Parts: sequence; structure tokens; C-alpha cells
Amino acid sequence: NIWMALDPHMRTPHACLWLAINPEGEHRICGELWPPAGTHWQAVQYAEVIRWLESDSREKLPSWWWAQGKKLTVKRRIMDTHGRAANSDEGYDFFETYQKHDLYFDPSRKDIPAAVDRVRELLEAVPLSDGETTRKGPLLKVFESCRETVWEFENVRYAEGEAEKRTEEIAA
Repeated sequence: NIWMALDPHMRTPHACLWLAINPEGEHRICGELWPPAGTHWQAVQYAEVIRWLESDSREKLPSWWWAQGKKLTVKRRIMDTHGRAANSDEGYDFFETYQKHDLYFDPSRKDIPAAVDRVRELLEAVPLSDGETTRKGPLLKVFESCRETVWEFENVRYAEGEAEKRTEEIAA
């Protein structure tokens, strides 16, 4: 199963993640779309890129090596609830705007402590089996090609000690 998450912003680029979950419960952040800081795309442009990344195109971004030529079937799309409060460049809230572009999102739950606990659980080493051998490892892994997500984990969200703030977050 593949899930997609969207965190829309008015002043900074949207953040998009794709998460694959296998029947054994292993979670892989396998795709991301984080336009460079200072980039201002309209919702229609995000929608076009999302549809392209999920298409069977053989010429996707290099970080999408795993999906070259594969059409993705997204089971569920989640958007930060801020998307209801913010007006998109098309004058609607982001949920309505993306619906106009045939992308339908459910609102995320805003229980941040529970979400942090869940991510911590997924990062704990647990016994994993491939049917022949058992090893210990986390249920959540991030593809190395998802460089911005890796950076976020290492520097902002789950850094040791005090989390560093990105320049864009300090300026906002």
C-alpha cells in the first residue's frame, strides 16, 4: 500500500511524501517532493508533478528510481489540516483546490504527541523476518534518495539534543 501526505504552505514550498507499507508492517518513505526554498508553484503545478510522479513514466526524477515505468496506486492521501484554513492561489482552501485537480485528500489528525510516539515506535528495533532469517531493525526506514526527509529527521525532527531550526523556519 502506498500513502501520500501533503503539507501545504502559503509562503514556502509544499512538502509531499509517499509512504509504502508492506503486509509485514514495514514502512518505507520512498518518495518526496520538496521544491527548493524560494520556489513558488501554484497548486495546479504541484498537481501536475504529483500525477507525473505517480504515472508509469520512465523519466521521473532520479530519486524516484524505484518507480521508473511503474504506475503507483495511492491508497490514501492525507493533508495537514492547515490546508482548510489557508487559501490557495486559486482562491479556495487547499482541499478544494486539489479536488479541482482530481487529487482528493483526507485531513490529518492533529494529535502531535501521538504522532511523535508512533514514529518513535516505528524507529525502535524489532525482530523482522524474511521467512528464512530473523534480524532486528526499525519498521520505518527512509530511502536514501529522499534526501530532504533524511535531513529533516537528522536535523529538525529527531535530532539528538535540541532541534535545529531551518533558516526558512526562523524567518517565518
